[in-house]
Amino acid sequence: GISIDNPVGNNDVTVTGTTTVNAPTTEAIRVNSASASGFLLTMATLNSVGGTTGILVNNAAVTVSNSTSTLATTAGAGVICTSGATNLAFTTLTASGGATGVSFTSCSGTVTASGGTLTSTAGASNDVVFISGGGINLTYDGSVTKNTTGRAVNIESMVSPGAASFGGIVTATNASSGVRVSTNLRPVTFSVLNLGTGAARHTATPLTLVNNSGAVALGNVQVFTDGVPAIDVAYTNGSPGSLSSSGGSIVNVNGAATAISITPTNAQSLNLTFNTITNTGAGAHGVRLSNTSGSFTVTGLTNLGREQRCGADQCHRRLHHQRRRRRQHPH
Repeated sequence: GISIDNPVGNNDVTVTGTTTVNAPTTEAIRVNSASASGFLLTMATLNSVGGTTGILVNNAAVTVSNSTSTLATTAGAGVICTSGATNLAFTTLTASGGATGVSFTSCSGTVTASGGTLTSTAGASNDVVFISGGGINLTYDGSVTKNTTGRAVNIESMVSPGAASFGGIVTATNASSGVRVSTNLRPVTFSVLNLGTGAARHTATPLTLVNNSGAVALGNVQVFTDGVPAIDVAYTNGSPGSLSSSGGSIVNVNGAATAISITPTNAQSLNLTFNTITNTGAGAHGVRLSNTSGSFTVTGLTNLGREQRCGADQCHRRLHHQRRRRRQHPH
């Protein structure tokens, strides 16, 4: 691979052709400086397989400009960036066997991948996708899976011009701690978010949303819990970001717990749509909304304790049927 330690000044390195790395014993690409260096490694195309880390960047910058590039590891993270900049374009970005899939701490730049798979090993802090601080702009359209301790996605304190978008399926089984999005000023967007199953439910709320000013879009979210809320949001920040979900979403809660609780201190805009909400326990509230605006829609069946209430489409059909019966059988 390429290993550059303690680069001096702006003595940048550029590779205009294809960089190919096969089965390195450590990092495939390593650019490491003890302090801010201003150094930039640019590769037009990177094709790398193996290694303990695909790309490691500390206090420097790495660019991969050709989106036909590929990177895959089986014994470590795909990308680890600390106080640096990464501008990376991949067709596939795959990582397994490490404590994280990708990690960006106080980093800037744009990272895109149109496919791949990201996982991480067991550990309370072993998050598959980790972003802390900085203005990184991440677009990942592959799959993210966490089926051991740790989180599938953990994003905190992201600032402008950062954003995170997941176009593939994000899965966090009941062995994991789910997904956490906290104190971000910028948007976080999911397409499909699967948190547990009917046969393997989370026993701690798997979706943690805390004081985000940026919008959070959950996409098609499916949450299965036992004895705890599926969605519990209580922002206390001055400007709560909006919260949305799409029409195929399912919330299913066993036991005496509120299915969905959204109670911000300051007004929060909602655009939430669910296919079904099921909460058959005896909790004080099936769904609790306070200090919110916007819309909350259930298009299918709402089953709260002993009561079943129809969603918008079903209610329309039922009302039409009742009116027709009254016309046919006047009293």
